[in-house]
Amino acid sequence: MQKPLSYTLVDKVYLREGVSAPFAYNDGEDAEQYLLHLFQTSKDLGTGSEELAKGIRDWTSRYHLSVQRVDLLRPFSEFLKDKRVLEIGSGCGAITRFLGDNAASVMALEGSPRRAAITAERCRDLPNVAVVQDNFNDFCWEETFDVVTLIGVLEYSNLYMEGPDAPGALLNRLRRFLKKGGQLILAIENKLGTKYWAGAPEDHTGKAYDGIEDRYTSETPVTFGKEELKDLLGSAGFVHTAFYYPFPDYKFPTVVLKDEHLQVEGFNLENLLMPNADYFQEKPYHCNFSVPLVLRQLIRNKLAGDLANSFMVTASLDVLPEMVSANTLGYTYSSQRKRVYAKENRFVRQYDGQISVQRSRLYPDVVAAPHPWITQYVEGESYMQGNIHFIRFLEIMATPDWSLEDLVKWAKPYAALLRSLCLNEAGPLMLHGRYLDAAPFNVLTDRHKLYLFDLEWEVAEPIPLQYVLARGFYYCLGRTQYMQPPKKGTPLQFFALIEAMVKRLIPEAVNTIDDFVERESRYFDKIGVLDQSIPKDFSLPVGDKHPSREFALKEHLIESLRAENERFKEITEWYKRTYETRSLAGILLTRIFAKNR
Repeated sequence: MQKPLSYTLVDKVYLREGVSAPFAYNDGEDAEQYLLHLFQTSKDLGTGSEELAKGIRDWTSRYHLSVQRVDLLRPFSEFLKDKRVLEIGSGCGAITRFLGDNAASVMALEGSPRRAAITAERCRDLPNVAVVQDNFNDFCWEETFDVVTLIGVLEYSNLYMEGPDAPGALLNRLRRFLKKGGQLILAIENKLGTKYWAGAPEDHTGKAYDGIEDRYTSETPVTFGKEELKDLLGSAGFVHTAFYYPFPDYKFPTVVLKDEHLQVEGFNLENLLMPNADYFQEKPYHCNFSVPLVLRQLIRNKLAGDLANSFMVTASLDVLPEMVSANTLGYTYSSQRKRVYAKENRFVRQYDGQISVQRSRLYPDVVAAPHPWITQYVEGESYMQGNIHFIRFLEIMATPDWSLEDLVKWAKPYAALLRSLCLNEAGPLMLHGRYLDAAPFNVLTDRHKLYLFDLEWEVAEPIPLQYVLARGFYYCLGRTQYMQPPKKGTPLQFFALIEAMVKRLIPEAVNTIDDFVERESRYFDKIGVLDQSIPKDFSLPVGDKHPSREFALKEHLIESLRAENERFKEITEWYKRTYETRSLAGILLTRIFAKNR
């Protein structure tokens, strides 16, 4: 890193000589002090840190600590390896840390003094990362960069840039920091995103339909539709652009697709996107329609990109390199796990036109002791044609007056497939442990025949058929955030509905829920970075605010964190109360008093 111009390093952060203009954006003193303390006291600060993930306690900490944040840029990991990066608006360092772990060098610019300090603390062990606290208007640095990132920043340009066209001014100013052939990576919400049509409040104003109706002013954040954003970039000289679509959005993506690969023969986007369409926000809202079902129509009418919730754009003033190999169609990520189990699925079109699924571990160098119960398989496989069985479940739940009978009818061919694989025909029906992951979203229907695929997990013992069914139904319900009111008499609690379905399919099933909860906790308690135990029963999100399960899980997590905090307080108080008796002097006095009795 070259010597900075007019900046002095003070407590890990470069400060400009003179006084910067005030920078008001923050998440609140308590929230940010919590993050600063967490980074100061944590040993593992790297991407995918399990230690940091356990610090998630609410929406704000989830936003800054969830490893899903960096899945947005994972497709560019190889491209970044030898690049010098300028990150404009580092926030609390989630993206900075990933860039520092992957790029040659990183200059992280942040206007907030506290946030700059947080970023610096998060990257304190990375000599290739320099943090500068300054406003972008005043920022001055000698070197140029291979890559400049604007992740969740352009929308706030009205608040911190001068002039009538603040977004254009920001883009024009950052040009001076790009070397010839340099690339801009930008991520921003789409003001015409599907979630907004469904009634979700605009992310920045908090009001429904603000973006769709273009209620922005020069004093509010502003977002853009696809064509507006393309024109804005073009006006600033970024005439070479490539659009990527993170689903459900750029903050917590599980799928990343490139624009030209939204329409590829034999590549079924409905299977990929419909289970990942719903968007979890801090505040629940009344949803106007089933987002997955609407997304299917957008895919079929070639509008999925235009109405995606977010955009990620790579742009250049002169030439746009191949940042992702041309034969790669898209990525999915399973990153909210301990590093040893986190994985990437890459969909690749072969030279003969066939599609393969290439799977790999996100942290291949991480080695852990064998799990006592679970074996994970991360092998690739050929891409299979058909529709995932789960999609029909979404259709049923979005239909007014759906019933238990409808769900049982849907589940019968799935249950029959699993029954045909059972190890025995009499007594409790048992499956080989390799079928642990045979849930409806790992079942394809093609010409009325069902096939299993992507069986990632195997357990080291036979497992009851009723457990596999209950597990499949539980996660189908958990992935469904829009439900119409069912027929009168239909169970409206998760566990009651699951038990009723299993009982209809296996009349001899007993202790279905207790067995499911016990096995799920035992098998998976060492896989995720957070508490993997099943929450208490909760209501279906029928015809009202959603998502129910996400909030139940969130409340379950918060409750466990509260309990842990209370235990910590009790231990701390005990140490304070008993300090004297545990000190050397205290021990001697105790012995003296004991002798005198």
